[in-house]
Amino acid sequence: MGEAIFSGNVTMLVTKDRKKAGKTVSAGFPRLNTELGMMRLFGTEDIDRQGLVSGWAEPEDAHVWNNGPVAALSIAMNIPDEPCRLVVEGEPFVSSRQPMQEITLYGNGIWLGFWRLRNAEPSVMEALVEPETFFRRGEEGVLNLAWYIPTSVRPSDIGVSGDGRELGFVFRTLVVKSS
Repeated sequence: MGEAIFSGNVTMLVTKDRKKAGKTVSAGFPRLNTELGMMRLFGTEDIDRQGLVSGWAEPEDAHVWNNGPVAALSIAMNIPDEPCRLVVEGEPFVSSRQPMQEITLYGNGIWLGFWRLRNAEPSVMEALVEPETFFRRGEEGVLNLAWYIPTSVRPSDIGVSGDGRELGFVFRTLVVKSS
């Protein structure tokens, strides 16, 4: 068989078959396929686990929480000819004991944006994405997104609930729009 290795933004399957010794075969993971202007819904009714690489809680009906300081999502789409906007809607996990969430977004290792969210209310994170940011894979573009949320916290650790997940932001929608 083989061994799955996650390194950076690539998942690889390394085989131990002598005929294939020394070769690395991409096993990949199911990317989230989308199109310019297509609204995608986090949660079990649309995205489910498609493209959720690491750092996610189990998807719920209409959303999914991060679970840890880094949540990684891989999307595949046609590479836009012009800069586009990645728009994510959701809500930060904030309370009197966790008064803000700081979120930094990277796309294929490139800094795309930073947000400091202080209110437990619907929030929009919007970032400009240049066409050159996408990795070209055949005819499609791949954008490996990583939300770095170092202020994520377990509600059980701060006494606001018994939830043991490490929460920072609940993701509800994602769309890539023309600028």
